[in-house]
Amino acid sequence: MRVGAALRPLDVPAGTPLGGYADRIAPAGGRLDELTVAAVAVEAGDGLFVLVVAELVCVNEDLVADVAAAVTARLDRTGVTVWTAATHTHSGPDVNCGTGDRVTPPQWRRAVAAGAADAAEEAARETHPGRLAWRGGVVHGVAAIRSVGWPECTTRLRMSQRVSARWCKAYRKPASPTEKHARYGGCSMRWTR
Repeated sequence: MRVGAALRPLDVPAGTPLGGYADRIAPAGGRLDELTVAAVAVEAGDGLFVLVVAELVCVNEDLVADVAAAVTARLDRTGVTVWTAATHTHSGPDVNCGTGDRVTPPQWRRAVAAGAADAAEEAARETHPGRLAWRGGVVHGVAAIRSVGWPECTTRLRMSQRVSARWCKAYRKPASPTEKHARYGGCSMRWTR
């Protein structure tokens, strides 16, 4: 098995309507941190699995189809499976989330699909031997029901982890030899040597 990862920026210009809150009326006023589109490529045998994660509040079916088409066309090989997910950030562009059939604004369909294709191409080209393992645990103090005043909540967490230092290098190398985790968004991935 071989695994690779890459990131591409997702530019959100000032003035862009932001998604995630029904009562948000102010557009983006600037940028604190750059949003990204990430791709993880897992190659085994003749197959290639690509997980694309965009820093958006959601992904609609039209965006999922556009990302899969762009990634598959760019990689130009058979046996490619593409999954697309969102981080559920409330600091990203409004991509018309909601229930029912929704249409993603064309500029975000193009931008996310292009970023995904670029990231997937690099991730697939820069693979390294790897091993995947399932991990689980409990996260305290998240997933509260806000309508009842932020009670303490516990959420079960299950995640896949690549047991290799190369995984985290695509995100951020720990700042010092004593730092044991690399942080990406709200997610912590164990750094192994």
